[in-house]
Formats: sequence, C-alpha cells, structure tokens
Amino acid sequence: MKHSSSDVLTQPRKGYTRLEMAARTSHETLLALLLKAGATINSKDPKGFTPLARAAEYGHEVAVQVLLNQGAKIELENNKDFSPLSIAAWKGHETVIQVLLGAGADTESRDYDRDTPLSNAAHHGHTAAIRAPIDGGAKINPTNKYGHTPLRRAAQNGHKIAARVVQNAGAR
Repeated sequence: MKHSSSDVLTQPRKGYTRLEMAARTSHETLLALLLKAGATINSKDPKGFTPLARAAEYGHEVAVQVLLNQGAKIELENNKDFSPLSIAAWKGHETVIQVLLGAGADTESRDYDRDTPLSNAAHHGHTAAIRAPIDGGAKINPTNKYGHTPLRRAAQNGHKIAARVVQNAGAR
C-alpha cells in the first residue's frame, strides 16, 4: 500500500502528531522520515508540548539531538511555561539536560511558578539533574513566585542529598 506524504503527516489522535509520537518513543528512523516528508518540527499538542519537549520529557537523548540538529526551537514552552530544559530537569534526565545545555538552552528559563530548571530538579530530588544546570552556569539562589530557592525546594520535600548538593554549590 502506498501512502502520500500528507497521509503520513496526519494526526493519528486529536492534536497529537506522528512526529510527537515518534519523539515520545525515541524512534529515530521514523523521526528522520517524518521530518524528510515535511512534518512540522515545532508543532504543539493540546498541552503545548513540541516534539522536542516530549523527547526531553521521556529522556530520549538521541531523539532530542535529532530534533535539535533538524532545527527544533530549544526554548518553546508548553502551556505551563515549561521549556524542554525545565521538563528534563523535572523528570531528572541528566543526559538530556546536558544535550540541551550544549545546544544553548537557557538555564534561567521560568515556568508558571517562576521555578528554574535547577529548582525543578531540586524539588524532585534529582541529584544528577541538579549538577548539570549548576555546571552549565545556572544561578544557585533564584527564587520562585513564593520566594522559595532550589535549596528550600529540595529540603521541603525531604531530599536531603539534593539539598546538600545545592548547598555545596553555594546555595543559602
């Protein structure tokens, strides 16, 4: 059965593209084929996630790299103002964070609570994910809209090791 490129690019589920689904599953070959067929690389789903943001969310380092190499915009935020870097930090995907930082992601991007990627990693106790933004030059003591720092976010959630990592980096 032969399909036209428009058949391949249609949305299989309301608002979700095949490119996003390929990014979610880290299917690099399918990503490349869809992009070659003309898939919109920066399309957003109903929650505002781009294929790059979904690849970051699921920790798919290779898919993130493929999308970046093909021109995906690195700072497009979802409906809650999470950048791909903030999403990767929230989920604790250290290698994805490193790829995004290497491509120029903003360590000081802010979500709807005004948390930075460092704050999101600290909030969830992702120790390795905390180190990556710090090594990438992130500010150590940013405050969110509640006045909470990454150190407080880690401590208030019982993440003692994460709190120690942030504190050792100079947090107060």
